[in-house]
Amino acid sequence: MAVIPAGERRVTTTPNATMTTCCSPEQGAAGITLWLTAMAPGAQGPWHRLDGEQVLTVLAGAVSLEHAGTTVRLLPGDTAVIPAHDERRLTADAEGGTEMACAATRPLRAHDGEGTDRGIPDWMR
Repeated sequence: MAVIPAGERRVTTTPNATMTTCCSPEQGAAGITLWLTAMAPGAQGPWHRLDGEQVLTVLAGAVSLEHAGTTVRLLPGDTAVIPAHDERRLTADAEGGTEMACAATRPLRAHDGEGTDRGIPDWMR
C-alpha cells in the first residue's frame, strides 16, 4: 500500500493550467495515474492527443471539450471518456474557470496538434 500525503503531491504549472498529481508510478501507483487540473477563467489548452484513454470529471466550474468535430460543455459531475489518439482541446469557463479530476491507466505520451511527440507529461510520471 502507498499513501501519498496531500503535502507531498507534485504540482506542475503550464501556461494553461495547474496539474496536481495525486498518484502516479513515481509515487507508488503501479498502474494508474490520477491528477487534479485547475484552469483559470477562459484558459485554453492546446490541441493534443494522448496515446491512451483518458477520463476527466468536472468538480467545479465548467469546461468546453472540443473533440471529433464537436464541442461539449461539461458541468460539475459530468465525466468525459476520451479514446486513445483522439485529438482534443479544453477551454475553461470564461467566468468561473474549472477544476477537474483526471485519470489514465498508465502514464500517457502526449502529441501536439501537428503530431510531434511531447513525451510523458510531468503530472503523469
